[in-house]
Amino acid sequence: MEGVSTMAGEKPETDPFLTALEVKIAALQQLRESYIAAASVGAIGPVSGLEIGNVVVSGGGSAAGTSSTVGVGASTGPIELPTGVFRDKGLADAIRMYLSIAKRKQTQKEIKAALMEGGLATTAEFFDATLAGTLHRMKRKGELLQFKDGWDLAESYPESFRQRMAQSSDPPKRRRKRKAVKRADKGQAQKAAPTKPEKAATEQPTLRVVS
Repeated sequence: MEGVSTMAGEKPETDPFLTALEVKIAALQQLRESYIAAASVGAIGPVSGLEIGNVVVSGGGSAAGTSSTVGVGASTGPIELPTGVFRDKGLADAIRMYLSIAKRKQTQKEIKAALMEGGLATTAEFFDATLAGTLHRMKRKGELLQFKDGWDLAESYPESFRQRMAQSSDPPKRRRKRKAVKRADKGQAQKAAPTKPEKAATEQPTLRVVS
């Protein structure tokens, strides 16, 4: 047909978006080949539990030919909740359900807003404190993970990643403080120890004059 510059199925001669895609695909293919070559000689360690942005790598994958799974979190944006979804739920159950729907980390403020919007019933006078206590209690039980940018379900991450998170959150040992306490106790004990009495001066023998 006249007036048609390109045939069906033929890519446009100048398409900036398509050009950018082809450049990125070529770069990714080069990266893939480089990774396979490096992994085949053992130059790359295991990547299980590695988190890159919203992507979490789990399983094997340290060498070429091994398989690994990636979990991709949902993009940021509003989360649609059914009306009254939390009406018949307890606080902990509502938190679990909401984080499973969100599929990404949520701050305490975001969790609170979602629970209120979803119709959670509560009689707590200070709901913020109640919510914070429940989140930390679920964290101690191993149900939640706390990040700098929010909370998430522990089951969404590999076991190795959860173990590292638990180790990093353990309080440091107070060895120095204990040592200082021992020194203070030792000093007090030395002060309280009775002083040794000084030796009494030896008595001089009395001389008798015999007439």
